[in-house]
Amino acid sequence: LIYEEALQELMTPNEFKQAKSDLLRRGRLSITLLRWLWRDLKLDESTFERLMLMLQQFEVATLSKTTDAHEQGHLLVPAFFPDYLPPSCWPKDCPEKQVQVWRWFEFAESSPAGLIQRLQVNLYSQWPEEEHILAKEGMVLMTNECRLIFKLVEAGDGAEGHEGLALMVRGPPGEGEGEGEGV
Repeated sequence: LIYEEALQELMTPNEFKQAKSDLLRRGRLSITLLRWLWRDLKLDESTFERLMLMLQQFEVATLSKTTDAHEQGHLLVPAFFPDYLPPSCWPKDCPEKQVQVWRWFEFAESSPAGLIQRLQVNLYSQWPEEEHILAKEGMVLMTNECRLIFKLVEAGDGAEGHEGLALMVRGPPGEGEGEGEGV
């Protein structure tokens, strides 16, 4: 993507640079940049809205919730998420006073195409934006004192060398195991 003179009525060069970086590094596609990318289609507003809905219906992207009235809308595009979750988002050892439960879903051959992306698009719409971390390999969701990770584990890293989906939750012990509500 290269900034062009025709784009200047939609955004400044700095806004374009930021929008491009957000898409390529974080998978956030601004609606303004999408309008520019589709400019040659000469879409009316109704058609533009229907095409955006199709992106969502086919789980290619999901409309992001904006938290700031001044923030422009954007779509999340899982194909442009970073490849890996940051190591700091899920420490190797479970913190003290928390328990961890996990499930392993093994695939006989390989994972269904687009599994993680479809999970991300579906879960994203139900989770506050500031309480998750997204990457192509998985997602971390946080709420109160609990943290959930689902992550695609490649063959060789999984049980008996098979590919699978790891789902782990950490939080305070549930009732009967300790105090308060929890895992």
